[in-house]
Amino acid sequence: MARGAARIQLKYKDQKIWQEFVVRLRQHSALGMSNTMARCQALRPSLHDLRDQLSAMVVPILLAVGDEDVRCLETNLMLKSALPNAGLWICPNTGHAINLEEPTAFNAHVESFLGAVERGSWRHGFPRTEIDPSLGLYRYARRNHSLVQVNQERPNADVVRLHHK
Repeated sequence: MARGAARIQLKYKDQKIWQEFVVRLRQHSALGMSNTMARCQALRPSLHDLRDQLSAMVVPILLAVGDEDVRCLETNLMLKSALPNAGLWICPNTGHAINLEEPTAFNAHVESFLGAVERGSWRHGFPRTEIDPSLGLYRYARRNHSLVQVNQERPNADVVRLHHK
């Protein structure tokens, strides 16, 4: 696990911290890690399968992923689009262990996020507009599940109709 593609960046950034990580990892129960992989991670549904349920979450969320953590990038992008109050920080040249690889940047982003939440200035989800071709002249605003008919001949004209699905 410590030498996996998403964790090896730590070794190249800081040999001492990586070695401490390996020592701590070896202290974990082999049976416990095996059970976690076989019973928890292997049996749980994919986060992609939970997208619709996750989209109902309104709590502020800071997603953090390293750009070298290839297996987690797509999922974090999906989560960013599904969670209405999520922000996404992609840390450059970083793998899965962001907090160990870039502790100063990680702490700064978490502190900034927590401060924004405390001040009430963390984003409050905005309607994401997608054009769904099957809806014809309608635009679908995902946040509140409403359909808005738009006059295509006069794009700046007022909305013709607004109703909920």
